[in-house]
Amino acid sequence: MLVFYIVVAWNFAHLNNPFIRKILRWIIEEESYECPEICSPDELLEVIEKVYKELSDPRHPISIAMARQKTIPEVRIIEGLDK
Repeated sequence: MLVFYIVVAWNFAHLNNPFIRKILRWIIEEESYECPEICSPDELLEVIEKVYKELSDPRHPISIAMARQKTIPEVRIIEGLDK
């Protein structure tokens, strides 16, 4: 399972400032913690859209697996494909 820690902020003067991001990452990682990604809502949406497009490609292994799931009778019932 993938887990992402993200802080979304509009405050470009402070928290979301590129210089501050770099310093925060350094301080947090120096203390042996994993630094969350700090980004604006727009930056987060860009990443989400990119990943969605990649995973939606019918040739992507996840898309193939999702299509195969629809052949399982229990999944078809749960999704309302078989009534």
